[in-house]
Amino acid sequence: TGFAGALQKGIGSGDIVLDSGRSDSRLIGRVADACDKIGIPCHRGTFWSSKTILGKSEEKAETGERTGAIAVEMESQAISRICRERGIPFCSFRAVSDTIDQELPETVPAVNSNGTPTLNFWGRFFSHPGQWADFVRLARSSGKAEKNLTKVLINFIEGIVPQ
Repeated sequence: TGFAGALQKGIGSGDIVLDSGRSDSRLIGRVADACDKIGIPCHRGTFWSSKTILGKSEEKAETGERTGAIAVEMESQAISRICRERGIPFCSFRAVSDTIDQELPETVPAVNSNGTPTLNFWGRFFSHPGQWADFVRLARSSGKAEKNLTKVLINFIEGIVPQ
């Protein structure tokens, strides 16, 4: 689980995307059922695992068209390979933090692996006031993605863990 960027039109911020290309179909069905139950839009398709952040809408559109993927993320390919090698059922689903038309501010990569801004972040942030609106938009869409992902995870876990 985590965040992803949309690579196709019609996928909104906060929507859930399911990687049907790598995931166990039974688990995908459970996640889709959880989304339906709580009314969160859900899209099935393949994910593109990228080594870099796709921040420009043109990059996202070109990648979506070239690969047919519905979303971009950075971790699922490696995790699914390890799970497959060990016979562990795998399911990748993510909440969309940025739509295909949404530009990411250049300040996004200046965050530590734990999500805290680096000093470089603040320097870049204050020296690029033209990107402040993009930053606010990303903060809002990421907040919506976080809320929806949390709701789906809780519903999914409650559906498989006896109470």
